[in-house]
Amino acid sequence: MPEFRVLIHRVQIVNGEEHYHVHLLAPRGDVWAVCGVLMLHPAEWERFQLICEVTSIAISSQTSEATATL
Repeated sequence: MPEFRVLIHRVQIVNGEEHYHVHLLAPRGDVWAVCGVLMLHPAEWERFQLICEVTSIAISSQTSEATATL
C-alpha cells in the first residue's frame, strides 16, 4: 500500500488563476485519513505535482471543475 495519496478537494478561481485546495491522505488501518491540507497557487501547484511524480504519490480529483470564483 502506498504511504500517501493526494486528493484535489476544490479548485478556486482567484484573480483569474486556479488555486488548488488539496488533502494529503495517509493510511490509517483500513481507511485513508486526511493528515494535511494545502492551498496552492498555480506555481506552487506545478512544483507540488513534480514532487508527487518523483515520489510516486498518486493525485486524484474529487471535483472536475472550478467550484468558486473570487
